Amino acid sequence: MDGFARLLEILGRPGSFSDLWPLCAAALARIAAAQSVEFVAEASDGDLPLRVGNATYGALRLHDPGELAPDVRSMLDACALLLATRLERDAAEAERARLAELAFSDGLTGISNRRAFDETLAREWANAERAGTQLSLLLLDVDFFKLFNDAYGHQRGDECLQAVAQALRRAVSRTGDLVARYGGEEFVALLPNTPAGGAAELAERVRAEIAALRLDHAGSSLRRVSASIGIASMRPERGSDPESLVAVADHELYRAKLNGRNRACGEHYESQAERALPVRKGTRNHLPLPLAPLVGRGREIDELLDIAARERLLTLVGVGGSGKTRLATEAAEHLAERFADGAHFVDLAALHERETILSSIATLVGASVPSGDDAVRALADELAERSLLLVLDNCEHVLEALAPIVTTLLRAGRGLRVLATSREPLGIPGEVLYELPLLGVPPSDALALAEIANYDAVRLFVDRARAVRGAFALDEQNAPHVASICRTLDGLPLAIELAAARVAVTTPQEIAEHVRRSLLPLGDGYRSEPRQRTMEATIAWSFALLTGAEQVLLRRLAIFAGGFTSEAAASVCSDATHVPDEVYDVLVRLARKSMVATTNDGRYHLLEPIRQFARAKLDAASEVAPLAARHAAYFAQLALRARRSERESARTAWMFRVGTDIDNYRAALAWALVEGNEPALGAAIAADIASVWESFGVREGMRYVELAIARVPEHPYLWIARSWMLDYFGERPREQLDAAQRALELAEDSGERTSRFDALLRRAQAFANLREHDAALRDFERADAIAAEIGDERYDAHVSRARARAALMREDWDEAQRRYTDLVLRYRAEGSDHQAAVLLRSLAEIEFARGNVDAAIAATYEPECLALDVSQRMVMDTNLTCYLVAAGRYAQAREVARVVIAQTWERELRVGRVLAIQHMALAAALSGERERAARLYGFVARAVRELGFEREYTERYTWERLSTSLEESLEPATLARLIAAGAALADEEAVGLALRTAGVA
Repeated sequence: MDGFARLLEILGRPGSFSDLWPLCAAALARIAAAQSVEFVAEASDGDLPLRVGNATYGALRLHDPGELAPDVRSMLDACALLLATRLERDAAEAERARLAELAFSDGLTGISNRRAFDETLAREWANAERAGTQLSLLLLDVDFFKLFNDAYGHQRGDECLQAVAQALRRAVSRTGDLVARYGGEEFVALLPNTPAGGAAELAERVRAEIAALRLDHAGSSLRRVSASIGIASMRPERGSDPESLVAVADHELYRAKLNGRNRACGEHYESQAERALPVRKGTRNHLPLPLAPLVGRGREIDELLDIAARERLLTLVGVGGSGKTRLATEAAEHLAERFADGAHFVDLAALHERETILSSIATLVGASVPSGDDAVRALADELAERSLLLVLDNCEHVLEALAPIVTTLLRAGRGLRVLATSREPLGIPGEVLYELPLLGVPPSDALALAEIANYDAVRLFVDRARAVRGAFALDEQNAPHVASICRTLDGLPLAIELAAARVAVTTPQEIAEHVRRSLLPLGDGYRSEPRQRTMEATIAWSFALLTGAEQVLLRRLAIFAGGFTSEAAASVCSDATHVPDEVYDVLVRLARKSMVATTNDGRYHLLEPIRQFARAKLDAASEVAPLAARHAAYFAQLALRARRSERESARTAWMFRVGTDIDNYRAALAWALVEGNEPALGAAIAADIASVWESFGVREGMRYVELAIARVPEHPYLWIARSWMLDYFGERPREQLDAAQRALELAEDSGERTSRFDALLRRAQAFANLREHDAALRDFERADAIAAEIGDERYDAHVSRARARAALMREDWDEAQRRYTDLVLRYRAEGSDHQAAVLLRSLAEIEFARGNVDAAIAATYEPECLALDVSQRMVMDTNLTCYLVAAGRYAQAREVARVVIAQTWERELRVGRVLAIQHMALAAALSGERERAARLYGFVARAVRELGFEREYTERYTWERLSTSLEESLEPATLARLIAAGAALADEEAVGLALRTAGVA
């Protein structure tokens, strides 16, 4: 654009800030049109510079200034000033626009940034809540990005992130969708009005786009860059938190990583793709990510690694605050690459019973949650073939319960190693103790600065001091005082961190004097455990320096078990004097002072020495009772919200929210129910979180439910929970019915429709289990009427499923197939893959009953069915065993049955175990192992009589065929003898015989 046109373009811009501008613009436009004046970027002699202050914005060039009249020249000078002012404003507006764009875009990748995502999420969440639509989220993490940077450097790492961002943008291209960089190598895609199924399709498209980049990755077994994706899809409820969508996506992302990476995981969905393994670390680890670097300890790490290479049980012993947990975590990071099944960290601080210790270990390592008298052996058997490192932290208070567990686990298989931290040894044969030395401290203040700075205790002080005051530096003036602090505190890491946190408000000299005065009493009274007393005194000194509000909150936080959120702290710890907003501010201050620890998921917790100190203060303040009451009430409220949201949101979402706080729920149940402080509140919690025990051990949940019923027998959902739990184990169908009947009576007395509806469906299922089909149908019809009153189509779906189940159990194949097919189509359209998979299991049963064996087998391998969790897949595989036998695929049937038998044994699911053994027996009989089959037949016959259930069509098929096969192939006397021998088998003996039949024992 030439200078004349450029000037005309500037003058023609709309908008004005002065009445003079239109006059100026018109005059300059006429002169420019005559090509007498033009705009130039840089001024020369004779030009009129467009200058405001010290800034110049080009110039006006006059082509024949000698012909201009004096008044025109004066007018041009004035116009030049006005034009410069206009250009300055335009430049400022352009800069503001640029900065505004930068505020919402990621500087590296060019896509939206975290701020843009946070604001868009809040807006779209509100829109989805108003419209009643689903909102979905993809959370993506580049696999092994640290290894990528290690191999190729940070510049290539940046180029990788840019390429992934563009691939994400290409895959997620609908108007209204948002792609953003979430942080580091994590990206998000927000998908309004998108069901789970659609989100899964987009996730697979994203994976395909990233694969198409063909970026080399030496740190991945795929040899190319890949990504793991977590999928969340929710229909927001009034008052719900949009962060719950992120929490679910993060949970599913973790599951995608845990299951092998290079996959997308959502509710009951998982990609079927080649796993990506790290080339340098072929492990799947569950270790806490440190928020601060480990200072010093190089020698200790080397020694630990050397011992761990030789020994199977290594215990770090030391006083509280000596850094055992941090050192164990660092050592585990180094050791993890040696274990095919990874390294896993279990914090035992909030646990007290054998059952909770077992369930925590099992849940963490992805094993079945065992229960019963043989629970330890069941877990040991499952871990026997694994290669893993188990880090057990804070063991000292559970030594009696923990020692036999660790002993049994270690004896079961040689692939397991245990790294424990404790103030005392575990006392197990073969245990190797490593007494953790404290950090090295300067022996004297008279050392030179360089010498003082070289001690690990001083380095830790300086590192933590800089965290609260970035400009802090060790110098000639403060070095002697820092040395004195470290020496007085005996090199205790936690004590040093607490002291360093005071740098934010005072000087090292003052800190040194305070520390010295605080620890003076230790000279005579504490000789037995001087370092432990040093730690306690340091905590007491740090506590004394807190404000009154900080002291109150710290002691109150001791009421939590296993961690807490800021919301929980504000709700539980506030009162008329300390309001929630103030509690949040004080919590932040305590974290800055190292009195409260934070985690990467936004939660808080108290380090064990500080928690014990705070608990003592809480006891002394006589606040335990009111705090425990508020704690239980808060988690009761969350539990109620969880149960009520079960129909509206993904089951994974609420189980994740409840499961994260399982230790707090245990503490609340213990206070309210076990100690009897508020049985009604405990009963409400026990009823509302009943389903979550499927992940942590249903037997544990059953204990709470039965205790609650004994104390508060009028709560309908307790009886519903008891009926469901009995059904889960396949036990005592008549008691299932009695419990459901009692629930219905209580619900009808209350007049509340939802509980009446749930109780009716529970009773209908109990009737169906007893094959009382007419009674079940009547309850379905009554539930149908209540659903019509409520006017919510989701309740209609529950009744429709129940009717389909009734038709199946009546063996009305036409009606059952029609209803189940309609429901599968409906759930698929809604993106509810899990629900569709559960119903496909019933459709497979119908196909088998109609003689379509291949179709039945195929149904069990539908994508939704393959993504089922272990509990649901186990039921399907029990039926699949029968289908495979019918198809003559005996070897495959045995293998499937073997897996089911092991799973049902671990979960104490006797009905499922007995049916799997029955199918196994038929496969054995048809393979020629008739005597073993006959003994298994005898065991199954006795067990079915004891359990008192009737076989459905599939089970009748294998039972009748097994009976016929044995009668035709064995002499009557021989058969009778073998059946009698089988009937005398204990359950564990029958399982052993079945596994030997499968060729694995």
